[in-house]
Amino acid sequence: GEGGRVLECMRRELDRIRAPECKAHVSRLMAASYRDSRLDGVLLARCANDVNRICFDRRGALQCLRDAMAKHTAVEPECAEAVRERDRQAAASIDFIPRLADACSAEVSAYCDGDHL
Repeated sequence: GEGGRVLECMRRELDRIRAPECKAHVSRLMAASYRDSRLDGVLLARCANDVNRICFDRRGALQCLRDAMAKHTAVEPECAEAVRERDRQAAASIDFIPRLADACSAEVSAYCDGDHL
């Protein structure tokens, strides 16, 4: 949904976010989705076929896909890119705090080209 697109944008722009509360919220949401892939709708959408084919647990889909790629198991290009994006972003690891919209409205307006929370 739209929230997934906005969070995906905020993931990409994390280094540009200046508001500490916003950056913390995005980082926490990212960390939670690394622990439980069911919270990462974009990853699951991009990797749906591979998750259904390779992984038995949607919650651990990111790690399952990482392991599969490390073993050179073929995954769809869009899925492989999503996994690589998550790996590049993995430095952010703070506990989840809700209310992304309240913390990040200015950054969404500045960086996310018309997407809305």
